[in-house]
Amino acid sequence: MAASATRDNKRIRGLLSVGAKPDIAPRDMPRPLLIACCEGDAEAVEDLLRAGANPNFLPCDMNSPLEVACSEGQAEVVMVETPTPYPVTSGPR
Repeated sequence: MAASATRDNKRIRGLLSVGAKPDIAPRDMPRPLLIACCEGDAEAVEDLLRAGANPNFLPCDMNSPLEVACSEGQAEVVMVETPTPYPVTSGPR
């Protein structure tokens, strides 16, 4: 969902409302939730989680979106509640 890369929250909500999958991204781009966490876009994070984005997805660098938000100092993102059925976990054990 390229709209997350431009922080176009209205477009993100519109795409999600017509059934766009929150975890789909082009091969050469990170998933929308990771982008929103890196950018500190708490509104997009909340919308993506509410739509079912997986907060535990580990990209090739093995950091979850929440871990990335923490390391980037994105306090507002870290405070967003996870309304999905996914328990928030950290990296591989």
